[in-house]
Amino acid sequence: MIYAITRAGDHGWLTATTGWLVLAAALGYLAFVARQKTARSPLMGLALLVRRPVATGTFLILMATALMIAVFFLGTFYFQHARGIGALQTGLLFLPVAVGTMLGASLTGATLSGFTSGFVLATVAAGAGALVAAILTPG
Repeated sequence: MIYAITRAGDHGWLTATTGWLVLAAALGYLAFVARQKTARSPLMGLALLVRRPVATGTFLILMATALMIAVFFLGTFYFQHARGIGALQTGLLFLPVAVGTMLGASLTGATLSGFTSGFVLATVAAGAGALVAAILTPG
């Protein structure tokens, strides 16, 4: 699927090759699910995904990851093209965000077992890292 997405960026979403690659990826995912349902010792119990805490946590991780990728991707364009900052300095500006995210995730896992307070702590740590990056941005 990743190859189909990256190839579609260069050759178009409506090409036959992209369509076949997406279809092959979908069939591969379905085959994996079918095999996991019948395996004596599956890699992951699929019944686990329907539990509310696991589904909620998976959704929140997906959203947080999407937001962080968007911030890094669009932030890179902003810093380098709109502000004229070099690639190395842009990377260094994102370092506090990454460190804050890792710190928040580590502290959450190590100290808190409750969902709400752990999520808040991780969000505050990532936000503090973003604040440091904003303060350090030149100009």
